[in-house]
Amino acid sequence: MPRDKGGRPLYAATVLHEALRDAVHRPRTPLYGAFTQTLITELGPLLGRTDRSDEELAERLDKALRRALPD
Repeated sequence: MPRDKGGRPLYAATVLHEALRDAVHRPRTPLYGAFTQTLITELGPLLGRTDRSDEELAERLDKALRRALPD
């Protein structure tokens, strides 16, 4: 992959920079943080090897989100 003088991918200055500049900013609220952290923690096994079924992962996510978010 072609790189610039700083070692970054050559497309970073054009394509990536424009995409990041135009991206919609995420809300910064306590609920957003709680949701995001819980989602990442519970769904992490999907990215690696796991012996858990989809149903078990969904059940764990549901329980974790119920603990993290208000009713």
